[in-house]
Amino acid sequence: MEARAGPKLPGHTAIELLREYKRTEGTVSFFPDDKRREIVKETVALLEEAKSLEEVNRALAAMKYVGAHRNKQIFLAYLQARLRLVEQIRWEVGMIPSDLKERLNQEETTYFEQYNNLVASYSESVGVNLHQFLSQPPIIAKAHATTLVEVKVLKDAGEFVCEDTTTILLSKEKRLFLDIADAEDLIRKGIV
Repeated sequence: MEARAGPKLPGHTAIELLREYKRTEGTVSFFPDDKRREIVKETVALLEEAKSLEEVNRALAAMKYVGAHRNKQIFLAYLQARLRLVEQIRWEVGMIPSDLKERLNQEETTYFEQYNNLVASYSESVGVNLHQFLSQPPIIAKAHATTLVEVKVLKDAGEFVCEDTTTILLSKEKRLFLDIADAEDLIRKGIV
C-alpha cells in the first residue's frame, strides 16, 4: 500500500530551501526562483488569511501571522547566506568565475559589482589595498606598489578587477603587464 502525501504544512518550502542550503553549504547552487515564488505566494496567502480571521478567531489569525513571519525569516536567512558567499567570492577570487555566473541571479551579480566598487572606493579613500593585506605584510606591499610584471594567462577566467579598480579580460594565452600585487593574486589562483 502506497502512503499518500498530505497537504504541505505552511513553511514547508522555506524549510526545504534551508535544508538544501545546509546540505550544500559553502557552494553556490542555482538560485531557486521557483521556490522563491512559492514562498512569497504562501506568505501572502497566510497574511491574507490572518487578516480575514482577526475578528473571528484571533488565535488562528495569530498562528497565520507567525507562519508568515517565519517564512520571511527563513527566506531572508537564506538570502543573507547567499550574499555572504558572493562577498566571499569577491575576497577569495576577485571576480565571478564563469562557471558561477549562471548560478547567480541578476540581483546577486549586481550586488557583487556594487560590493566590489564599494570595497575599491573604501580601499582608495583610506589609501590601503585591503585585498593585498590578506596575502602579504604592508611593508612588502608598499615596496611593490609600482612594480609591473609580465604574465601569461594559463586559462580563461573571465573578467578580473585589479586593485586600481580597472577591469581586464583574462583569456588563455594572453600576455599582460600587471601590478605585482594583482599578479601574485592570480598566480595563487593558478590563472597566470
